[in-house]
This record gives sequence, structure tokens and C-alpha cells, in this order.
Amino acid sequence: TEIYTLSLHDALPISLLAVLPAAAQTRDFSFQVPTRTEVVAELRLASPGSDWAAAGREAAMATVTLDNSERQQVMVFGGPDERAYPVFLGELAPGAHTLRIERDARFSAQGSGLAIAGARFQPLASTDPYALAVAHAPVLLARADTIGQFTDVPLLAYYTRGRDAAGPWLEYTVIFSNEDGGTSTRDLMARWGRTTDVEYIYRVWLNARGEPLKTLIQTREHRDVPYEGQRFGRHPILVPVTDNNMVEPAPPGAAPIRYQLAPVFADLSAGSRELVMDQHPVTYQVSAKELQREAKLRPAASFDGENIADPRLYLVVEMKVESKNAAVQVLLRRRNSTRWRGSALGIGKDFIERSGWARTAMELPPGTKVSEIAEIGAQCLSRRDLERQPVPKNGRCHLESFGKVFFLGQDYSPQPPLPLPPLPAGGWTLNVGEMASMPLP
Repeated sequence: TEIYTLSLHDALPISLLAVLPAAAQTRDFSFQVPTRTEVVAELRLASPGSDWAAAGREAAMATVTLDNSERQQVMVFGGPDERAYPVFLGELAPGAHTLRIERDARFSAQGSGLAIAGARFQPLASTDPYALAVAHAPVLLARADTIGQFTDVPLLAYYTRGRDAAGPWLEYTVIFSNEDGGTSTRDLMARWGRTTDVEYIYRVWLNARGEPLKTLIQTREHRDVPYEGQRFGRHPILVPVTDNNMVEPAPPGAAPIRYQLAPVFADLSAGSRELVMDQHPVTYQVSAKELQREAKLRPAASFDGENIADPRLYLVVEMKVESKNAAVQVLLRRRNSTRWRGSALGIGKDFIERSGWARTAMELPPGTKVSEIAEIGAQCLSRRDLERQPVPKNGRCHLESFGKVFFLGQDYSPQPPLPLPPLPAGGWTLNVGEMASMPLP
């Protein structure tokens, strides 16, 4: 078995791509499987001529065919840089198999080619914990109104694991390049610190044999319901049905595009879900390019409805918070200024009411350096009149700690985090209407 690390951010210099044959838009790969098992394939692909920001040459779509039978698709969103696109092939019988990769003209942008550099295959031993995670990973069909539009595409899948009274569980989350409805671009930055759509889509509790004991999917209006649809082996087959990528069981023939993203493991015990994006900066790159193409960007320091400035002008702030009948926003003051900037932009619903690790992002003037930030603070707001049902006017916010605080670089990769002094012992506990701050060195 060939062992390798699944990754989405490792790119080769463009100069190396010149050696790829221009006609390498169809290739066959043969491989052996020693025993019946789940198999992951790491496909090394590039899309010469592509730019996710440019209409008409956004990306190539690769169709991947296993043994002239099972088909899935891979959106080569990374442009002309060669990258790894890990997919699962399902549970395969022992013996010889063939995988064909070819450009699919139906779903590729006209100006986008496909260069196929190689493929590596990893049959997963039954003793490998990753085998169980792959065996239950969801198949995801394309949302109907995204086909041919190069919008809201799944970029990455990750899984977490845990245990509760019902037993051990695996939870699968997909990072989409954006969402066309649900939360506006401006609100995404204020409430989440990014413009991707990060959605848990499937959770499964397992019995002692590793079989589904109990399941949930996240469907319309963010409701959790049991999964009762068809399966590919043990893989549920889901399709997004809302503009913010809530899912339902996929009916037969629901969509001609089928994604089988091999999930990466995420340990989120010490940070927010967006840590996965930090580890795979291509997610920031593609989401920013999609904003550009869809005219969701505006000039710096201006106002244009729900649009935002270049994401590289925003300081991303991560924090661990616990709120009761209240919500919190982050505040910043630059050196030699008496003016504070709030992450919620003066909008009550853009305060962060959820507890746990969370992120927000704040626009700063072009050219702002980390050293120019003089003070950071937090403010607590009552949720009264912001909820559907009345809540008490009084409430409390407890900010336990700050996590990563950083800008995106020119290539949209997270830059080294701002060195923050620790909060006082016990953090900040704020009643609604209160604010706390600390100077930075």
C-alpha cells in the first residue's frame, strides 16, 4: 500500500507545468487492490488557461471512470497550478482495476484545458482508522442551479469524531466556495470571518461493527433529520437543495455531476472550523476569485450594499466565547487614532451569539500593518428584539481567549498571527452594554 498525505494546498511552480503534454486531457491508470477494501485516489491535476475569476475560463471538469462503470467528477478549481485532488472510489474487490480521467466538455469552461499529471492509489487496511471515516463519507451531487455556473462548488470535505450517549460518531462537513443565499457576503465576514459556506451535512453513529446505528443530515432551515436515502456502499448520497447548501437524500438521477471528496481529519479542539481553511489556503483563493467574478467586491472604505472590500484588507480575529442571552463583537483601535472599529458594522444581527470557537473579520485601510493596531477589545450586546421569541433584556458574554489573529497575504494564504498578550486570568466577563479592551505591545 502506498502511503501519502492528502492535501489540497501543495502546488508546483507554473514553469514545471510546461512539461505537461498539451494533449494530456485523457489518461488511464491501472492499479491493484490486495483485498476488498475502500480505496482513495490522489489525482494530480491542473487546468491550463483557467482562472476562477474569469468568466469563460473558470475551470475544467474532469470525469473519473472506474472500470468503465462508476463515474464521478472533479472540479479542477486550482487553475494552472498542479494540485492534489483526493477522491474516494468506494469499496473495491481484490484484483486489477483501471481508472480513466478525461476532460468533460459538457461541464468545463470553454477556455479551460485539463492536464493530468498522475494518480496514486491507497487501499485502506481495515485496521486503519481512516478506512472507517472514508467508508461513511457522503457522496455529494451538484446543486441543480450551480451546474455550468462555477458557483458554490464543494472545495474540501473534512470529518470530526466524538462520542456521546448514543456511542461513537463521525461528522462530515463540506467547505463550499460561497453561498448564493442565506447569509450575505458582508454578513459572512462579520459573523464568520470568511466568505466560503462551511456546512455540516452528515453525522453517523456507529455500532461495534462500524455500521450505521443512527444518522442525521442538515436539511432545509438548518433542521437535523435522519438520513433515509439510497447509499453507495455505506456512503449516503446527498444533494444540496437550497442556496445555502442544505441537503436532502438524492433521488435517482438527481444531477449529472457527482463529487466523492475524500475527507481530511480536523481536530477542532483548540480552534474554529476555519482552521481547516488555514491549512488549505486554496479555499481562500477560490472564494475570493468567485467574489470578483460575481461582482461582490467593492472599493476599500466605501459602502455598496452587501458587498465587501478585497478580503486581504480584513483582519481575521478568532476567539473562544460563551454567551447567554447576549452576543459579542470585536473592536479595534489603530495607533494615533481615537476611533474604534466594530466587527458587526453597527448591525445588531452581525454580533456573534453562538458559543465556542468563532471568527470575525474587520476591514482596515489598505496598507495597514499589524504593528499599527494599538488596542483590541470586545463588546457585549443584548439579544432582546433580535430573536423571533422574546429573550431577557439582561445577558452576559464571557470571552475566554483569543485565538489566531491575522491578515491574508497577497496569495490569500494566512500570514503569521498577531502576537497577542494573554487575557487576564478567567478572561473577560461582560454584562450586556459593557466593553473591555487591552493594549497591544
